[in-house]
Amino acid sequence: MPAADRSAAPPAVTRSIDLDAPADAVWDVLGDPDGLAGWLAGTPAPDDADDRGPLRSGAALDLDVDGTVRRLVVTSIEAGRSIGFVWWDLDRPDDASTVRLEVTVDTDTDTEAVIERRGRTTVTVTETLDPVARLAGGGRACLGDAAIELVARWDGRLDALLDRAAAPTFAVVGV
Repeated sequence: MPAADRSAAPPAVTRSIDLDAPADAVWDVLGDPDGLAGWLAGTPAPDDADDRGPLRSGAALDLDVDGTVRRLVVTSIEAGRSIGFVWWDLDRPDDASTVRLEVTVDTDTDTEAVIERRGRTTVTVTETLDPVARLAGGGRACLGDAAIELVARWDGRLDALLDRAAAPTFAVVGV
């Protein structure tokens, strides 16, 4: 059996959604432990979350996501713009993946497309799988199936982001 090619780029899934809401309202959901936990897991962060207030690098949350407890550790944060984290099933710590969430708003006001999008915010999520972990020690044998599963999960999570917005006009513009 050939060895895994570690020089190839790890498989990643990227999904985006345009929201009819200001970036501040979107960040209020993503940049807060309860908002992020509520969006990803459907429940507020547990009472023993090691961070209250805005998220910070190093913050850790244990979330019940689809019946599986996942540990989320924030690796980077740029307030109002992006969050990076690593997360994994607690019963499979070697099967971690990295996630980057980015919040963007068009600032170029000279184009017709930007004028049409004024007041809208784009949230982009990229989850990168660890191919070595997923192929060894009980991980998924097929990265293609894992990526298809992640696409469906992130599509559902992005749709659920609509329910977490504080702005009454927060609505999907396009996926």
